[in-house]
Amino acid sequence: MFEFAQRIDAPRVLLPLGVLLMGVGLALTGVSVHVEATTCHNCTPYHPLFVVAPVGIGATLTTAGGWLLGRL
Repeated sequence: MFEFAQRIDAPRVLLPLGVLLMGVGLALTGVSVHVEATTCHNCTPYHPLFVVAPVGIGATLTTAGGWLLGRL
């Protein structure tokens, strides 16, 4: 019943969890940049890569972290 809990140890979980959380943070940063730029009416225009790059890299890292967690 508790095989899964006994099989996982802290050092093996830290890397996938760190990758997953870093991906979520980057994706949220890209989304917040987009929301801030679209709601500000007197701001200078921003380049679309300021949104696409963090969201894309964040999605990739989140997928990789989830895959690594699934392999434990």
